Amino acid sequence: VQNNIVTYLDKKNNKIDKFIRNKERLIELLEDKRKEMIDNNLSSFKNLETNKKPLKYLVRLVSNLTTKLTKEVTYLALENIESWTGKIDLSIGQGQFESTVKKFKKTDVLFNKLRPYLAKVVIPDFNGVCVSEILVLRPSKKIDRKFLFYKLISRRFIDYVDTSTYGSKMPRASYDFIGKIEIEYPTQIDVQKNIVRKIEQKESKIENLKNKYKKEISSIKEYRESLITQVVTGQLKVPYLMKVK
Repeated sequence: VQNNIVTYLDKKNNKIDKFIRNKERLIELLEDKRKEMIDNNLSSFKNLETNKKPLKYLVRLVSNLTTKLTKEVTYLALENIESWTGKIDLSIGQGQFESTVKKFKKTDVLFNKLRPYLAKVVIPDFNGVCVSEILVLRPSKKIDRKFLFYKLISRRFIDYVDTSTYGSKMPRASYDFIGKIEIEYPTQIDVQKNIVRKIEQKESKIENLKNKYKKEISSIKEYRESLITQVVTGQLKVPYLMKVK
């Protein structure tokens, strides 16, 4: 009887594991599709009036350091930032402050120069402080903040920055290099905003699909736990499985 239960659960587990792997693969493919979509939309204005300038002429690097922190100040650490998406999760690691942090405003763009291949770029919707590894960039009136965000989080930009890093264990990029990277952008702000809207609309559809697959994975994991409990406690009778010789 015990062997029969083990065989039954093994077969069920194998099917569930395969289902999860397939869904996780679909999520990976969707993430690749999202990155490709951003790159394509950022190069969709070739026939429009554009300009190209080094990043340092489109933003101001802000290094407003402070050591005075209160509970009311929102602290942003690298672990709070999701790679490649710009999503912020403040429930992780709060309270573990560095001795010196940088102030930022909700109108800034934040770019992580430590291990830049992680692509941790953020457009915050709050004022706060962040770890010193993050570059606080204040956009000029020439470039839309969200458009700049997508430029900085594009694979082309991240890959190029990553070629410049120094240090083997904790590779960093220098603003001396990053600031010289040329950014191509439509001269009209309305055009920039329109490109952002297109990206966000397509991103939303991709995100909905990803969430759908994540829910399916969560549901099948709950089913597995419930199945094991029911079988072990005898609530569910296991059909007899004949062994194949």
